[in-house]
Amino acid sequence: MDKGYSLFEQMRLSLPSGSSVFPGEDAFTLHDTHGIPIEVTEDLAREHGLDLDVKKFLELKEQAKVLSRSQSGFSKSVTLDTTGLERHSDKAKYKYSIDGNGSYVFPSINTSVLALFCENERVDSLSSNGSLVLEDCQFYAEEGGQKCDKGLLEMDGQPAFEVSCVEKVNGIAILHGKILGSHRITKGSVITQKIDVDRRLALMRAHTATHLLNWALRRVGAGRGQRGSSIDEDSLRFDYATDDCAGEDDIVENVDSLVRSVISQEKPVTVEEMPLQKATEISQLQSEFKEGKEYPEIVRVARVGDSLDEGFAVECCSGTHVLNTASITDFTILSDRSSAKGVRRIFALTGEKARQSRSYGREIVSRLESQCSNPAELQGNDIPGERIEWAQMPHQDNVRARELLKMIKKKRKEAKKQITAH
Repeated sequence: MDKGYSLFEQMRLSLPSGSSVFPGEDAFTLHDTHGIPIEVTEDLAREHGLDLDVKKFLELKEQAKVLSRSQSGFSKSVTLDTTGLERHSDKAKYKYSIDGNGSYVFPSINTSVLALFCENERVDSLSSNGSLVLEDCQFYAEEGGQKCDKGLLEMDGQPAFEVSCVEKVNGIAILHGKILGSHRITKGSVITQKIDVDRRLALMRAHTATHLLNWALRRVGAGRGQRGSSIDEDSLRFDYATDDCAGEDDIVENVDSLVRSVISQEKPVTVEEMPLQKATEISQLQSEFKEGKEYPEIVRVARVGDSLDEGFAVECCSGTHVLNTASITDFTILSDRSSAKGVRRIFALTGEKARQSRSYGREIVSRLESQCSNPAELQGNDIPGERIEWAQMPHQDNVRARELLKMIKKKRKEAKKQITAH
């Protein structure tokens, strides 16, 4: 992340004099190569008075998706031949537990290959880039806003296939990637699945935190329903319908505090499959069902807390979640801005990313408070605000830092007047 922010600054400084737009090409490089979310780049650009070329960014992102699919030999535009895939299931993605030391355990699941695809055609074997379907799939396909799993497939204890993307097509989880070394995978091959555990855990932390965020917004009277989300590794974007009070600094701080409170209470997170009719009888889900979404006959209901009566987050959800809120470890809201009429967008962090953000925010606020209260530090011509990575800071620290900067500038101005008068 630090390297990404430094690169943003290099890109900004290399822009022609008088530029008012940050190139979409550069934003895509930061996103695709260095993992900097587009929302962060947009915030950084805004801090420097630049508009981000979002249209170009989205164009390049779509081109990258098309290229990725073509390299894997699979295209969603082609009708998938599902003959013989009736035995496929991806319920193994929900198989994990916590051991006595508090660590998550993801079993190494052996299964057989049901089908392989290369260049949009179903084939009997694969020795290069391509796609495949497993009988008992452990990999999570991108769905419900949550990014997909990545990882490896092993044969005889050796890495044989690198999974770079997982898509859900007609209810089938399709693994895209490439063969490693001289391996050859055939229909019926027995493989061992090795998901990227660190990535999965980071996605689970962010997903459960998204549910808590939705609950907290409703709790303070600011949220009127979810309008979209994007769940990545220890980061999330959440769009919600709202009224006029949302976005106020005290509201954001209260929401942030509520989420962290539930995390610190170490509440259990449970998921139960039930008939849709039974789910419609749960009082906490009434507002969700009123939003007009379509649901299958059997739904998964994710609940935070010891019981439904406890009143924490309850949602229909097909995603993966931590088993206890303590696993989220930390949470912080970076920004809350209007994205459309009646809709606001929150960008937040979880886990170690949130902890680092909080640490950075405290450091900046402390430094500015010292400058504000120490006359000696008010001397000089440096502008501290230019050295602050605003997009990395928690919302409340961001607000406080801007207030302190105004005070520092005011005091400097007054100090210069006094010096001139003497």
